[in-house]
Amino acid sequence: MAQSVLMALIESISNASVTVEILALLKKHREKFLELLEILNKAVKEGTEANTREQSEKNLVERFQEIEEFQAIKVRVVSFVNMCDLIKPGEI
Repeated sequence: MAQSVLMALIESISNASVTVEILALLKKHREKFLELLEILNKAVKEGTEANTREQSEKNLVERFQEIEEFQAIKVRVVSFVNMCDLIKPGEI
C-alpha cells in the first residue's frame, strides 16, 4: 500500500497536480523523500515504471519554482488590491 501511495505521489509531482501542502512537506523532507524513492526503484527494478532520483529531483525543483513564482505574483496582486481599496469613488 505504501508503495502505491508513493507511486501516486510521484505521478502527481510529474503531472503538476500535487497540492501546495504536499509540496511544503516535500520541501521540508526532500532528502528523505528522494532516499525513499531510491529504495522503491531498487524494489521495482523496471526502467519504465521506476523514476530515477534525477528525474524526481528535476520534477520537484520545477514544482518548487512554480510555487515561488506563484507566491511572488500573489504578493503583487494583494498589493494591487490594497491600493485599489485606497482609491475613493469620485463623482461622475
